[in-house]
Amino acid sequence: MSINQKNQMLKPLKIEGMSIFVLVWLGQLVSLLGSSITNFALDVWVYKQSGSVTQLSFLILFTTLPRVIISPFAGVLVDRWNRRWVMIFSDSGAALTTLTIATLLLTGKIQIWHIYLASVVISSFSAFQWPAYRAATTLLVPKKHLGRASGMTQLAQALGRLLAPILGGVLLGVIQLSGIFVLDLSSFLFALTTLLLVRFPHHKVTQSQLTNKTSLLTELLYSFHYLRSRSGLLALLLFFASSNFLMGILQVLSYPLILSFASPAQLGTILSFGGVGMVTGSLLMSTWGGGRSFGSLILLL
Repeated sequence: MSINQKNQMLKPLKIEGMSIFVLVWLGQLVSLLGSSITNFALDVWVYKQSGSVTQLSFLILFTTLPRVIISPFAGVLVDRWNRRWVMIFSDSGAALTTLTIATLLLTGKIQIWHIYLASVVISSFSAFQWPAYRAATTLLVPKKHLGRASGMTQLAQALGRLLAPILGGVLLGVIQLSGIFVLDLSSFLFALTTLLLVRFPHHKVTQSQLTNKTSLLTELLYSFHYLRSRSGLLALLLFFASSNFLMGILQVLSYPLILSFASPAQLGTILSFGGVGMVTGSLLMSTWGGGRSFGSLILLL
């Protein structure tokens, strides 16, 4: 085999059209499912170990708060960075953190504060992962297929909500938390492999953007000004924020309530029913595609 042929084999694959997005989407779907199963298993494990609702609520807080704080800055930074490498580093950082927690568990040295710290780190990486993924979608997918791609992205999240609790509950009793960590690490490896096999198109920067470079703070303030000047979009975001806040309260209360008379597998089955409607809507968007404005709105959400 010649040197040129070897170099060609080592280069990331270039896949035209929608297929490159499908490959990346598949990797992120597997990674999301693995992480969601681990999150559910950790919630149950922490509550079982401590018997404290407060400890459980702190875990959920540390899993959510970094994304809330970092996401506005992450969106601005992702626009300046290579989206593919942001996703690669985010997946790698989350995988190393999961590996550290798995090692502590296997050596019997794990403590609940270790899980809190790991949740903060993984959530911080996730704050960069999803803006990069969504921004990359607009590069990978032709405009006419954006609605379909939006539905597929939503479908991945819906499948996580539908399958992760029931799988996490069953697997927690079969392979224990250590086995779930192994599955999660395998899912990260699969996602990284798909990202390393492909190349993203270069982000096109206009001449005005090159000549009128702005500071990070200016771009961040512009984002808030953009939302404030569009009352409908701001109201929609506030609605979803309020909905997620109330759902968070129910999540904290539902775990101890259901676990007081049911097993983790039964808890997972109950929570999985919440993903049925989301999966149905996502499948509809994936097949129908929707109008351009409707598809763009779903992608934004």
